[in-house]
Amino acid sequence: MKSISTKFLIALGFLAITFSGYMFHHIWNDTRSHTEELTTQQADLALQFDLAIREYVAENVRPLTEALVGQDEFIVENMSTSFVARSIFDKVRARYPDYILKFSSENPRNPANQAGPEEVRVIDYFRQNPGAREWTGEVLIDGREYLGHFSVRRIEQECLRCHGEPADAPASMIARYGATAGFHQKIGDVALDTVAIPMNKVNADLRQRATGQVVRMSLWLAALFGVVVLMFRFFVTHRLSAITEHFRLAARLEEGESIEPVPVTGSDEISVLSSSFNALAARVQAFNQALARRVKERTGELEREDAERKRTEEALRQAKEESDSANRDLEESIRNANRMAAAAEVANKAKSEFLANMSHEIRTPLNGIIGMSELLKDTPLGPEQQDYLSVIHSSGVALLGVINEILDFSKIEAGRLELETIEFDLPATVEGVADMFGPRARGKGLRLALAVAPQTPSRVYGDPARLRQILINLVGNAVKFTEQGEIILRVSPWDSPPSCAHGLFVRFEVSDTGIGIAPERSAHLFDAFTQADASTTRKYGGTGLGLAISRELAEAMGGEIGVDSRPEHGSTFWFTACLAPLEPAPEPADWAKPGQFEGLRVLVVDPSRGTRTVYRDQLAHWGCEVIEAENGHAAIATVRRAPPDRPFDLVLVDAALPDMESADLAQALAQTPQAEFPRLILVTPAPFGADLSALAQLGFSGCLSRPVKWHALHRTLAGVLAGDGFQAAAADAQRPVSPLARPASNARILLVEDNAVNQKVVVQLLRKLGYQCDVAADGQEGLEAAARATYDLILMDCQMPVLDGFEATRRIRKQEGDGPRVPIVAMTALAMKDDERLCRDAGMDAYVTKPVSVAALSEVLARFLGAEKPLSTPNRHSAPPSTAPQDVDLSRLRDIIGGDQQLAAELVDLFLHDTRARLDALRGAVERAATDEIEHVTHAIKGACANLGLHSLQRLAEELGALGAAGDIAKAGEGLARLDAAFERAEQALRTARF
Repeated sequence: MKSISTKFLIALGFLAITFSGYMFHHIWNDTRSHTEELTTQQADLALQFDLAIREYVAENVRPLTEALVGQDEFIVENMSTSFVARSIFDKVRARYPDYILKFSSENPRNPANQAGPEEVRVIDYFRQNPGAREWTGEVLIDGREYLGHFSVRRIEQECLRCHGEPADAPASMIARYGATAGFHQKIGDVALDTVAIPMNKVNADLRQRATGQVVRMSLWLAALFGVVVLMFRFFVTHRLSAITEHFRLAARLEEGESIEPVPVTGSDEISVLSSSFNALAARVQAFNQALARRVKERTGELEREDAERKRTEEALRQAKEESDSANRDLEESIRNANRMAAAAEVANKAKSEFLANMSHEIRTPLNGIIGMSELLKDTPLGPEQQDYLSVIHSSGVALLGVINEILDFSKIEAGRLELETIEFDLPATVEGVADMFGPRARGKGLRLALAVAPQTPSRVYGDPARLRQILINLVGNAVKFTEQGEIILRVSPWDSPPSCAHGLFVRFEVSDTGIGIAPERSAHLFDAFTQADASTTRKYGGTGLGLAISRELAEAMGGEIGVDSRPEHGSTFWFTACLAPLEPAPEPADWAKPGQFEGLRVLVVDPSRGTRTVYRDQLAHWGCEVIEAENGHAAIATVRRAPPDRPFDLVLVDAALPDMESADLAQALAQTPQAEFPRLILVTPAPFGADLSALAQLGFSGCLSRPVKWHALHRTLAGVLAGDGFQAAAADAQRPVSPLARPASNARILLVEDNAVNQKVVVQLLRKLGYQCDVAADGQEGLEAAARATYDLILMDCQMPVLDGFEATRRIRKQEGDGPRVPIVAMTALAMKDDERLCRDAGMDAYVTKPVSVAALSEVLARFLGAEKPLSTPNRHSAPPSTAPQDVDLSRLRDIIGGDQQLAAELVDLFLHDTRARLDALRGAVERAATDEIEHVTHAIKGACANLGLHSLQRLAEELGALGAAGDIAKAGEGLARLDAAFERAEQALRTARF
């Protein structure tokens, strides 16, 4: 393929083949289309000819023949349209034997007209399409392909004379065909006029027409190809060969020989190439002559340069000596630079320490300013003073945020994590975490148990805030990923490793019966941005940073963190920490001393095996003999089987037994024949107000609330044995509750709310009003709770995951049917007409606006739980939150807590933990441009802020939600930054506030 002509011919051949293929395809399709069109026209013409004959016979020949011929001489079958047309078809088939011309029918007179399977399929088509008259298509008849053209013929009234019942037909037809062929037809029955042309004839015509055209086209292409080849060889190849030969000769010329010029004929491209070659040859000769002169001149120059080179070498030697001296100077400069860098590092470290120290120094008086301004708000001030105070407070909070940012920057720059070492109560810290998640666990129907080993010291040195941070993360995850069952938080001393030889090594465990974790995911669970399953992010939310932070904190406290889990079998997250014991060790608490109730025989009645195990371990430590029962009937049987000389002293009864009410169990035990009635202690699911006298009348001697603390159990046992169990329980837990206890109204309320902060706020408001309530975390849980129990009132949040309040209300109304209707009161952040209509359309009876106030809640409860009243109008007393410039309105929070400092701390911790998680989810939603998620999360933040009086944070969350709804992601990022900064200010204000 070195020849250009060969390449040209190959390219030309390829184009010819491509063009031939295209033309063949075009000719074939054109011919096929033309042939099929002609064939279809032929089939249609034949069918129309048949129909014309039949119409002519029916309209002209037959009536005239009947008029002229007597009835005895008239033969009906001979004058039928089918008979006449068939006679003509017989002649056509004699000429075209491959054609099919017939009257297809499933019940023909002539067997030759019997419809085959494909014709039956066409008959079915006309039956299913009463409006269709004709159909054309390819069919398979007797194993051959045909182009069929079918016209429908439907039986009408006048056809029944010859095709109806045999009794109505002429005698001559019965005599000829019998009483079965062609009879028994009904009006609407379908037969076909069929014309079918074999497809092999069509294909043969197609191949014949296409072949002729292809042959003619191929001959023309071959002739054209030959002409092009001859012209190319004459005009191009011969002349290029001559030029190539001149180049070859020029390449072999010896020095001094001249190059022969190429003859130039014409002015085309090859002639231009020849002229260029001649010009190049002339220039090469001139170049050779000039080169010879230059070589001679250069020889003389080299001789002179040799002498110069020797002088240059001497100069280089001297330059090398100077370079060595410069290198020594450079090394000294590098050493000076290193010393300066070290000094800069020291200065940078000093700067970081200065920033840290200064931020701490500034924070101290600044916290005083903020705290005093909070106290000053509660004093009588005029409007102008209130404005000044608001500016001072907001400015102080803003300045505190700046200082915190400086401190965080200094910590990051220094690259260290600082831990506090202060004295704190370890069991109380753990109990505070359990209390924080108690309402959320109860709302999901979970049992939260707490097991602090008696050997655990009460007072230790360490960082309680960081310890609580890890526990909150682990317990929060357990509640989040557990749908049913129990969660147990255990704390116990552990064998100290060498790294904690002189300290107290404590192990913390959080066990749950949740979804579990696959082994292959456990290894990466503590990496940043990692969760056990990517799908959990959509369902449960979160960024996957909590466990990674917990690992850093655990390692910073001298311990480690891990997990033991199997899918669908729950998980046990654990971590260890090296704490410092107090020296000398304080006296153990009363509840931690062993053998205090030696010989006491206790029956524990609880459906959860894990919870029973927790009770058993602690009671055994006190010297009790513990027997377990998982339900009420088993407890009754166990008490009755007790020996007369060793009856049970105490029965610890859980309020939520699967087979009977605790009141029924108390009544049954009272009727048990034994020397002495055992004293009963009731364990209730929620720590809210109880009617202790009602419990005493039912036979109970004391009560506890879940999660049970050991000191509370110890005091209650001691009080029950001393005959004053309720006073002992009240001294430990100010608001014990029992599902048997009812306020004066004897009302049972269900709160359906997904926000943990809002749950705690509304529950506290209800407690103030003397009501108890059950909590459901979303609409689905609320629906299931309403199906399980009868409630006097349901407070329903409108926007929730899984199932919103509107749909949950509709399904509750459907469950009620024609039965009693429970009042449902919506809790919504707006009070517009559209919201009122949506609530009423869903089946709600009224609504209160968030943040819910005591007055508004009291009014709606009195309306529905007092005297019967008609459907109420929406509550207008609970106004939207104030848009005053202050960031935090503590009057709202003080009104909720009623002076309970522990409740205030729980609310603040719960809000901060919950809002941090939602801000992490917001960051992920903004990065993914998930506008629906932005709107949903900001709604949850806004509701919690409104309930705690955080107006600035609430307003920014509302603005960010509006940006998400509008799809403005760029501005949403800016709004998120403002929301983060506002949250930091709110956190500082809440941490330093005095309630």
